[in-house]
Amino acid sequence: VRMAFDVLAALLFMHERGVIHRDIKPSNIMLTELDGRIVYKLIDFSISAVEQEARADVSQTLRTGTTSLAALAGTPHYMSPEQITPGQVVTSQTDLWSLGVVMFECLAGRRPFAPLENRDRSRIFHAIATTEAPELMDEVKEVGAVSDGINEFIAKALQKDMKQRYQTAEIMSTSLDEKS
Repeated sequence: VRMAFDVLAALLFMHERGVIHRDIKPSNIMLTELDGRIVYKLIDFSISAVEQEARADVSQTLRTGTTSLAALAGTPHYMSPEQITPGQVVTSQTDLWSLGVVMFECLAGRRPFAPLENRDRSRIFHAIATTEAPELMDEVKEVGAVSDGINEFIAKALQKDMKQRYQTAEIMSTSLDEKS
């Protein structure tokens, strides 16, 4: 939960400036210490993209160093349904989906849509597009290891329909605070 709060703070900062990370995954979340406190930092912005409406507000360097929002980019197991659908343009919600996948994996010990060893992109994409995320409570064997609130939180983060998901990092962070 602490990791999610730190990542959500970074996403809120980025999304307010029109930047979408597009590759939220465990290896892009770094654990460090700052003033004696454990802090999680979001790293690797190599495939980030800038939303069209924010282009006027970002530096020329950032604009020229990012990729198109319609380009297929990311790590398959963590990509959102809209990210894997040809022709769909991603929004900041794709980062929120991916954080939900990371949280599920942290708590359940496996990714929600495809086995860890599955490297077949088409099978991974098919699972993301067609199967519902399993209930986190069913995946966590230890009784009481995950609260109902966290279970509901992750279930909402992994809704296929963007309208049913968290709309912003701020809303997601508030919900996490209420449910944790």
